[in-house]
Formats: sequence, structure tokens, C-alpha cells
Amino acid sequence: MPPPDASPAHVVQATIDAVNAGDLEMVRRLGQDGGSPFEIWVETGATMRDAQILQTLSESDYNEYAFYQDAVNVQVSFIPEGTDESMPAGRSITWGFLLTDVSGSWRVFDSGQG
Repeated sequence: MPPPDASPAHVVQATIDAVNAGDLEMVRRLGQDGGSPFEIWVETGATMRDAQILQTLSESDYNEYAFYQDAVNVQVSFIPEGTDESMPAGRSITWGFLLTDVSGSWRVFDSGQG
């Protein structure tokens, strides 16, 4: 588990490592309120091969909601393996991990392309 003051990129790397290790408990702990959009990855055995964190962007669209004090989008490139047809296996994609600040610690609350 990353330290409470870990950067968003550090939390994303820990999430990727947990997904690739099949560690559902850790994936959940790194998600907001004990849940993560990456639970299904672990449950189906999907992985993110050759993952590279590209950049961290502000997500001002999410700041309009009162329950998000802060939100960032960590862009990652990886090769998905074992996913559904929306992510062709063996082809590199760029994906965004959306994180919010929960009591001083970054947690994954959503994800998506771009």
C-alpha cells in the first residue's frame, strides 16, 4: 500500500501492480470507498502489460461536484491482455485513471479512454 501522501502517479502504479498480481483486496483499497473500476480486471484475470505512466492532468470537470475536492487524470499507456473486445489484446492503448483526494490520500474512482 502506498503511503497516505503518495502522488496520484504512485497510486496508479500500485493499482496496476495489484491488477497484474491479481490482488483484489489491494485494488479495492486503492479505490474510493473500498471499490474500484478495476475490480473486474482482477475478477476476469485481465492484465496491463508494459504499462507506462505518461502524465497527470487536472480534471476540472469533476471539481463541480461537491463530493470531489480535487480530481486528476493520470494517463497511462499499456497493452491489455484478457479484456473484452473493446480493448484489443496485444495493441497498446492510452487510458486515463481518474483519482480524487479522499482525506489527504489519492484514490481511483473512475477510468476511461483518453
